[in-house]
Amino acid sequence: MELGLCPELAKTEVPQIAKDYWKMSDDATFYDLIQYVRADEAKHREVNHTFANLKFYGQDRNPFALTVKDTDKPQPANSLKNHKAVGWERKDLIL
Repeated sequence: MELGLCPELAKTEVPQIAKDYWKMSDDATFYDLIQYVRADEAKHREVNHTFANLKFYGQDRNPFALTVKDTDKPQPANSLKNHKAVGWERKDLIL
């Protein structure tokens, strides 16, 4: 889209259901919608890969459900603030 290969999408109206779901402005473009969806999918990938790296059944905490305070070490968050596309390794988490 940035290269102008899909000019029709620049003029395509974003459906209201998408604006409501993503809390997008009324002047949002279809390119904006694609960026929102990509960011959401990237977060899902990060969460799933992180969970695959953890030991469950009472051994490791859910790093996305509990905020660790008083640390300078980056930790997972519900936002894209400290995003790791391949997920968080156990050694990088405060467990």
